Amino acid sequence: MLLLFAERDTTSLPLRSPNQRTSDTMEPIATRIRDSIRQFGVARTVYEVFMTAINLCVDFRIIKVIKREMVNPDYLESDEAFQWRFLDESQMFELARHPDNHFTESFVQTALEKGDECYGCFDGEELACFGWYSNKPTDDEGQIFYFDPDYIYGYAAFTHPKYRRRGLHTIRMTRALREYLDRGYKGLVSGIYSHNFRSLRSATRLGAQDIVYIVMLKIGKHAWIHNSRGCRELGISLAKPVATRETVLAGR
Repeated sequence: MLLLFAERDTTSLPLRSPNQRTSDTMEPIATRIRDSIRQFGVARTVYEVFMTAINLCVDFRIIKVIKREMVNPDYLESDEAFQWRFLDESQMFELARHPDNHFTESFVQTALEKGDECYGCFDGEELACFGWYSNKPTDDEGQIFYFDPDYIYGYAAFTHPKYRRRGLHTIRMTRALREYLDRGYKGLVSGIYSHNFRSLRSATRLGAQDIVYIVMLKIGKHAWIHNSRGCRELGISLAKPVATRETVLAGR
């Protein structure tokens, strides 16, 4: 899907907590800021730092919804050492036992109950990167993302730090898109945080279209959501879960 929270990339600039005052912590941050200024300019770097800082206090997201419908053949090939495939159920649960893979057994169970799939890249037995894909409305930290069922929603993407800067994220998205186009879907839809310029650049390189945006502010248990003009026509929205009689009774 959207990367809405989808292809959630972890490349946003990190900010230290008040208790982290060592030079070891500050140096990587300073390096990231210098790199960001070099790649994206001062204005975008300031915006990224600003959005990251706000989210230390409240959950505030501006999400650009993108869609990809055409495979760019320039981003299909990788080092021969890497193997690309959908994970089977046993692999998912086995990998979930390792914290470095950033998903849990309960997450896998929920995804499998929906019929979601995980497509990843392996370096031998090591999972280098992965992304999850769904054809059903998907829960994202308490909110539900809805989209056109003719598309597949890509979410929860991750690349292990040792494999970053090698283009694997881009290749994975391209290969997954090819797989789902072959099954008859129109393409992939995803959401990317507006300050994640690295992922936005990768998406643009792949020919992704920036179609609509969604804004969400969440404070405690209360959430305010704005779906931009055009979302309804495209069947896209982020919404609070609808309480059913069963969930209400369960909460008593």
